[in-house]
Amino acid sequence: ETEPPQELNKEEGSANMLAMARDQMAAERYMEPAGDNAFATYTDVLAEDADNETAMQGLTQIAEYYEQQARVKQDAGELEQSLALLDLGLEASPKNSNLIALNNEVTVQYEKQQTQQQIDSLMQKAEAQMSGQLLARPKGNNAYESYQAVLALDAGHQQAQKGIQEIANRYQKFAQNKGKAGDLNAGLAMADRGLEVAPEHAGLLALRKEISTLMDGQRETEAKQQTAQAEIKRLLAVAQQQLNANQLTQPKGENARES
Repeated sequence: ETEPPQELNKEEGSANMLAMARDQMAAERYMEPAGDNAFATYTDVLAEDADNETAMQGLTQIAEYYEQQARVKQDAGELEQSLALLDLGLEASPKNSNLIALNNEVTVQYEKQQTQQQIDSLMQKAEAQMSGQLLARPKGNNAYESYQAVLALDAGHQQAQKGIQEIANRYQKFAQNKGKAGDLNAGLAMADRGLEVAPEHAGLLALRKEISTLMDGQRETEAKQQTAQAEIKRLLAVAQQQLNANQLTQPKGENARES
């Protein structure tokens, strides 16, 4: 029994397209250029014959090619390019287990790479801010915020932790210098700023307590001086009244001399 002409035409068309796909594969036109590539041709074959083994094998070969190329880029550390190649491979063979596993692996590596690049950039920025004494001010452009951003990406980043400690140490030094110069208010402000950065900093806590004690003593002394000045002013006014009343040395307890 001979096949109907329609079936013969279908087989002939598939054979022609498969021959075209072989040429495209040989020329490494796997998925490009548009309109003349093996992927498109094999896809057309499967649209007519969903069970065509040759076409399915061709797509598998295309996927394997992109897997191989993706691994080369992965080994070279070019992870973004590797992912782009894997996307092409998965387009040719969406359920390919090797491609899926490799894509997951490279994605994790790429995310780590991106995070590390962010950290490196932030650390460079923080170093420049430290050099410019942009420690914890102004808001939006200071080393403390940069170090905090690093720790948000990597909570155990030792250099960032040391950087924050160094900021606190510098504020301690500033506070000590202000205290020695007698500017206790400025010293206390510097200590408080340092404690905003490192609340548990032992040196700053001790220094703040010391400055606060000095300030309390200073306020007490000033209060006593003010009280004494007020009393002197009062006594001088009394003495003037007594002089005016000619109470020079008498009566006792109420004369200008005693006042």
